[in-house]
Amino acid sequence: MQPETVLEAYKQFSVGQACKKNPRLVHNLRTVFRQYILPTYGFNPKDLKRSNLEECLAQVPLSKLIGDATKLLNNLSSKADRSNASRSISNGTIANYRSALVRFFEWLYAQGWQSYLSSSEIGDRTPQMASGHTLASSRRGGRNLVANPYALKEEELTDTLKQHLEQLESFWTSTAVQLDRENTIDPATFRLYKFKILCILGWLKNVQGEDLKQLSLEQIIDLSQLQKFVEWGIQTRKNEYGWALNVTKAALSVSRWLFSMSKIEEKPVADLQAYLHSLNQKFQEALEEKSERIPMTFKQSVMVVEYLHQCCAPLQKSGIARSESAIMRSWQRYLIVALLTYTPLRQREIRELKLGQSLIRDRDNYRICLNTKHKTNKEFEIPRLLTEDLDVWVEQFLPKILPKDNLVFIRLGTTNKLPSLGQPLSSRDISDLVSSAIYKATSILFDEPIRTPALILRDLTFGVLEQFSEPELIAESSQSRVTKQIVNIVRPQSQSSSILNQIKAPIQDFLEILKEEVEESDEDGFEDSASQSND
Repeated sequence: MQPETVLEAYKQFSVGQACKKNPRLVHNLRTVFRQYILPTYGFNPKDLKRSNLEECLAQVPLSKLIGDATKLLNNLSSKADRSNASRSISNGTIANYRSALVRFFEWLYAQGWQSYLSSSEIGDRTPQMASGHTLASSRRGGRNLVANPYALKEEELTDTLKQHLEQLESFWTSTAVQLDRENTIDPATFRLYKFKILCILGWLKNVQGEDLKQLSLEQIIDLSQLQKFVEWGIQTRKNEYGWALNVTKAALSVSRWLFSMSKIEEKPVADLQAYLHSLNQKFQEALEEKSERIPMTFKQSVMVVEYLHQCCAPLQKSGIARSESAIMRSWQRYLIVALLTYTPLRQREIRELKLGQSLIRDRDNYRICLNTKHKTNKEFEIPRLLTEDLDVWVEQFLPKILPKDNLVFIRLGTTNKLPSLGQPLSSRDISDLVSSAIYKATSILFDEPIRTPALILRDLTFGVLEQFSEPELIAESSQSRVTKQIVNIVRPQSQSSSILNQIKAPIQDFLEILKEEVEESDEDGFEDSASQSND
């Protein structure tokens, strides 16, 4: 039976397996209620003695506690830090109190008693936003490979290379071109492959010392040379196999173009296909290895989304007004992470969303309309818990920027790079934004910061799908082994479909898109592979 008050929920939690295994958990939770939580709701600390603690807990609605989860965790941190500063409480005790409250909230979420996915109201002040932990600082001391580019610049291209790249683009992106086994490559994917081609050419010139005037696209498809480049990229530049797959697909696109003009035999194409297959096996093995140490649960990702929502408040925690640009950054950060968490959208699809085209406002909600490789577009509604927040972003903030091409999410400029305001986000922009946001939020919400790539959020969403879809449909719709691994990890943690109903429809709709894509794709298909690269 669904409890109505905090007391009823607490009593059920206190007799659960976690508390039976660790009786101190109940003691620490009672202390947290008495010293840090109930005073927030106006109870006099003097009245919160052991004997009447439960009487006070019975007066707090459970829905209120769940809605205030982020604020309460931050209040606990602030008050505990002050106690620690006065040396009245140790660091170890603070950690125990925080752990007890986090475990209680996670247990509540797993029961599905309240739709904790519902969008809560934003307060006037932000929660704690500084923790001393940032992703940038955690990376300090390592080589900044991105600051040492090697790719050939567009202006360095010889006239012959420019002409051949233009022909290659026309061959793959023209709707008039249809090969026997593939559809055309969408422009975004071709841009990715073109950049990988420039990387190979740049490596030949800047690392291998070859003469720029002698470079040609034929060199891209030399298998032994490509293998040396991939090995260098992984060993020296610290790239991953997702990067290697995209490099090889770029080379394969060149080989098929050359073969179509009878400039090469079929063997180079077949050799590249075989190499691509071997790389794909290594890529899947690496994903499986990562899946065994997934750093964050779906429930924790929901807590991160809610925390980022609260960070959209107009005032700092101290009461000082925030700048409009800071508030806008908070809103964009929150919405991007929320869409990755609650919808099946890819990072590329989110940064390419356009008002009136791929994001359409209907009378009651927003609708996503994706251009696929099929003749008809695929559409699904976003979860309604994001409708009002998207309205705020679209109606209140975007008109002040006038983004290029009606993009929904854009670069918001920096102090020294104002010309970037309103420009499209790059793949690195959105990846860094999400990873940094999660790292900082988890450093405040949990005991330790969690380093989570943006890709994991989408995989966690597919894992949650197991709650209301047939396993066969998942197998047909997902090409990623890591997704199937996550399904098994998520399933025992999520016990009620009522929690997930709000994201059920868009995921199921999107599955049909994925299923058709899988059916039409080749083993060496040209969908770009997500990866963090140091090109």
